Amino acid sequence: MVYSQIDKITLDTDKFHRVHNNVYRIAQNHATLNGYRYLSSGKVRAMAGRKSSIGPTGEAVRANIIRIREGQNLSYAEVTRRLTEAGRAIPELGLRNIERGQRKVDVDELVALAQVLGVAPITLLMPYTEQSTDSVHLTGSRGVTSARLWEWLTAETPLGGHPETSAELWEWLMRCRPLWQIESLLSDLRHENPSDYGDD
Repeated sequence: MVYSQIDKITLDTDKFHRVHNNVYRIAQNHATLNGYRYLSSGKVRAMAGRKSSIGPTGEAVRANIIRIREGQNLSYAEVTRRLTEAGRAIPELGLRNIERGQRKVDVDELVALAQVLGVAPITLLMPYTEQSTDSVHLTGSRGVTSARLWEWLTAETPLGGHPETSAELWEWLMRCRPLWQIESLLSDLRHENPSDYGDD
């Protein structure tokens, strides 16, 4: 629209400047009006106050960090100091935001947090429950029992339960566990049942 108006201007310099200034003023007012509408719509306020969305597993991590840190009477400053020494620094404000659910924890941070809090990574991932039959939620799946989730996180059984055949279970175990652990498991089975492997 602006350029179409300018194209119609004659070579009269004064007239050109008058029209140019009018067009510029109209465009400036239009931009100001749109900016006001955007600000008054509440979108900017919503974006400024929006929390980082976390799922069920992120929520479990957040709650476990609070529980374990407070259980050891560790201050934010102390946890930050330990994380800095571990090479994965998170400032005190970052820790507070994690516990408030306003900041996500990445994989490297989760491992570092587990180390400085004196627990295993699985401890932070596992929702804290009192009974093995308690229902828990995790990202990407419907609710399962606490025991079933623990067995899956420790690569004991698939999340959906025990496979129908031993061959399917072994296939799953070989995908989940390191080779040395599979060999150790096979060695234990041979020792417990030598006749099944022709060792007697």
